[in-house]
Amino acid sequence: MESRSSVSQWIPFCLIALCLPASCLRGASITGRVTDADTGQGQRRLTVRAYAHGRSLAHVTRTEGDGAFTLDLPVGRYALCVAAQNGFRPCVAPSVDVTQGAAKRVHLKLRRSLAIEGDSWLQAHETFAQSFRATGLGITELRIKAFGPPGRVCVRILDGDSPDARPLGPERITDRVGREGRTSVKWSGGEVPTLPGQRVTVKMTALHDTKWIPGAAGRGDVYPQGQAWFDQDPRPHSDLGIGVCEDNDEFRTNYSVGCAAHMVRGRSAGQTFIALSKNITFASARLRPITASTYVRFSLHRDVPGGVQIGPSKAVAPGSDAAVAWGPDEVPVTPGRTYYLHIETFNGADFLVASPDNMYEAGVAVFNGRPDTGRDIMATVGGGTCDPDFIRLMKHRSHERIIALQNPSFEEGVSGWTRASAFLEQIGAR
Repeated sequence: MESRSSVSQWIPFCLIALCLPASCLRGASITGRVTDADTGQGQRRLTVRAYAHGRSLAHVTRTEGDGAFTLDLPVGRYALCVAAQNGFRPCVAPSVDVTQGAAKRVHLKLRRSLAIEGDSWLQAHETFAQSFRATGLGITELRIKAFGPPGRVCVRILDGDSPDARPLGPERITDRVGREGRTSVKWSGGEVPTLPGQRVTVKMTALHDTKWIPGAAGRGDVYPQGQAWFDQDPRPHSDLGIGVCEDNDEFRTNYSVGCAAHMVRGRSAGQTFIALSKNITFASARLRPITASTYVRFSLHRDVPGGVQIGPSKAVAPGSDAAVAWGPDEVPVTPGRTYYLHIETFNGADFLVASPDNMYEAGVAVFNGRPDTGRDIMATVGGGTCDPDFIRLMKHRSHERIIALQNPSFEEGVSGWTRASAFLEQIGAR
């Protein structure tokens, strides 16, 4: 169950807190901000959840206009999370210690690897493409904006700097988008694999041989490492307005499915998937309650439904941003092995879960204990990057930084030296 900072939502927390020793009730606060990692801009009205390690209870608050938040918590160790929204990837701080009488400050940075913003109008075409340079181990989400009459768009990720290059993974069909609206599509980790520095092209084609108008950068060529194409016509001085999320830091996406979906009713739902990370620290799903005061729990299991549960379950209220978090040692997994995400209500009541047609070939959806090979559930599961993937990421030049040196032994000084500081420091820590 969830407890909120507001007085009207304090009852679920108090019922559980009465069972704790008095020493556990004395704690402190976690304060911080949720910001765009690239711009530093605070993100308002986002839900921040904190889960005590080994327990199911969620402490919940929302960010203010500048992204600031405060959580008053008992003493203990917590995992914090913010669900994926507005083209950002999920954000997790899996291990935050709260000690008696000491305030803790946590800065949660929302990340996406590429964001080309713009609203310029273009002439309508059937196909548009945009090339860019990958920074991570795989594409996990693409977000676009479109003008004109709404329609669906087929999105393909291609290996190379050309709209004629070979596909890197499965195509996705967006929801209907237009009239200055936005939409996104998602891939599970490993479905669209990349290497840091690899040239990649996004190709977007309107269905049914129609024409459409995507958003474009208002200042033309704002992304020097890529260019746009209108149909097959290269436009080196233009860029399309897109946002791309990749696995490019400590968070590895094991499973992620989005876009158009039916709502399926049941007492429980789940999804089998293949792990890519070294643990599970985050899970979310698009849910909808049917009755008031309904709570669901998320749990991870080995292999298939009914398999051995790994770590504690975590509780949350159903919603479009229903998300839970675990500590780094609570749910260890082995990359390449099959696991099962299970969601069920506490009281046996029905709820609704978004379920698109089969998009993830490596797993199946499960409703009320029965597998459905034709469907998946709209959910995301992520965890910490395993060591081989971490090393591949840290070798990329984006993790280098310029070190300004002042050395009097050189007549003209030394400036502009480079070291792979993030790579060296983090590998050393491991």
